[in-house]
Amino acid sequence: MNIDDNELTVIKKKIITLCEKLENVDDTVFGQPANEGLLKQWELNNCTIIPEIYKKWLLITSYSYICGGILELFMPSLNGYYGQLVPENYVVIGNIIGDGERVCFEKNTGKFIRYDHGKIKTLGDFSDLLYWTIEYLELILNVATEKVFYVNKEDLLRRKAIQEFWVHERELLSNGQCTHQWNFYEIECIYNISTVTGNKRNYAGKPIKYDLKGNKIVDENGTPIRYEGHCMMSCDEYPEYIGNWKNIQALTPKEHMLGAHRSI
Repeated sequence: MNIDDNELTVIKKKIITLCEKLENVDDTVFGQPANEGLLKQWELNNCTIIPEIYKKWLLITSYSYICGGILELFMPSLNGYYGQLVPENYVVIGNIIGDGERVCFEKNTGKFIRYDHGKIKTLGDFSDLLYWTIEYLELILNVATEKVFYVNKEDLLRRKAIQEFWVHERELLSNGQCTHQWNFYEIECIYNISTVTGNKRNYAGKPIKYDLKGNKIVDENGTPIRYEGHCMMSCDEYPEYIGNWKNIQALTPKEHMLGAHRSI
């Protein structure tokens, strides 16, 4: 689908409007625009062309973390941190759902896909991913008026499990317990305090990995590394566990894909 800069800006504004209505539910971050020189240098360094529509998005915002991570988009990673977690012919540009599924484009064709623990899901066009996000946010707000087209039941169940896991982790921390040895800064992320109201948001935050001095752990592009939910019992083999937060374990992306799923 051909889509111009103005349409992308309108889509971003629509997402922001929906997220503002969900401020007390979960947090959203949009970073500064990338610059064309940086994108050209990335292409030269990696001998890879970034699809034009994604370059347009990065020139609007170089980092997007939407409603607690239902979608996270960032500078492409081919040989860096996230690039290690997918086959070499794919370039990672984001995370979706929060349980280790990546958003990628194919290096040779520029086609967008969702890479889910070894499974390839066709995406159509990048704009379809943005419309998926809008539809998901509208479903949360109960304002979706037309037939659901982009979001499927599995997406909703997987996201439900991730959110409930982090909410339970926050409850454990409030009682002096936890399932992971978090440091102070990671605990602050999990509590997920709204900068608008000063109250805990409805959902616990998906924590960024920090060192003990309070420095964010980032990838080669400066993208923060966030913990994600690992399904201990494969939902493909044990579909009865999909949507069950008790099946989730908190791991960094590398611990997740190169440790728990090292055979993928």
